[in-house]
Amino acid sequence: MTYLARVLQILVLALTSATIMFAQGAVKADGYVYAPEEVTQKAKILSKPQPKFTEEARKNDADGVVRLRLVLAASAKVTEVSVVEGLPYGLTEEAVRAARKIKFTPATKDGHLVSQYMNAEYNFTVWFDAREVSRLAAITYSPTPEITEEARKNKVQGSVLLLVGMSRRGEVVIDKVVKGLPYGLTEKAIAAARQIKFTPAIKDGRTVSVFQTIEFKFSLR
Repeated sequence: MTYLARVLQILVLALTSATIMFAQGAVKADGYVYAPEEVTQKAKILSKPQPKFTEEARKNDADGVVRLRLVLAASAKVTEVSVVEGLPYGLTEEAVRAARKIKFTPATKDGHLVSQYMNAEYNFTVWFDAREVSRLAAITYSPTPEITEEARKNKVQGSVLLLVGMSRRGEVVIDKVVKGLPYGLTEKAIAAARQIKFTPAIKDGRTVSVFQTIEFKFSLR
C-alpha cells in the first residue's frame, strides 16, 4: 500500500468514526435536557413495562424500591438511565432494562420537541393474599373519614370496602375498590386508607406484605 493510499485510508476511518460518534452523541444528548417544570408540556408516558422479579431475589427474600433518573429524549428514546437507589440480586438490572423500554411522547418547549428528565420508581414486592398469612397486618391507626355534605343532603350512608396492600416496609397501596359509595364517599375512604398505620403481617415467622379488605363506615348520625 502506498503512503498516499495509507493516508487516505486513515482519513476515511477517522471520518467514519467521527460520523458514528456524532450520531451516537446526537441520540444520547439530544440537546439540552430540561427539568419537568421547565417545559411547556411534559413528556407523556404511553407504556411503562414492569420489570421481572428475579428468582435469586425471591430465594433471598429481597424486595424494595429501585429509583432511577431517566432522560426522555426528544427522539422519543430513553437515552440515559442513572441509578439513584438500587437493590441486589439483579433487581436493579431488571428495573433499568424495563426503563429503557418505556414508550412516550416527548416533552415540548416553545413549540419544539425537547429532552426531559424524569424520576422513575420500580416497586419490587412479594404480595400475599390474606388467606396465605398466619397473622394479618394489625392496624394501629385508622382515621375516621367525614361524610360529605353532598352525601348528607342525599341521605347516603353505608360502607366502602377497599382492597389495601400493606407492605412489610410500612407502605400502603390501594389496590381496588371492592364496594364504593357515591357523592365523594369512596374518595374520602381512599384518602383515609392512605393514612393507615400498621404492624406488618406474619407468615412462617417473618414479616410479609399482604392484601387485606378494609371497611370504612359512613353514617348520617
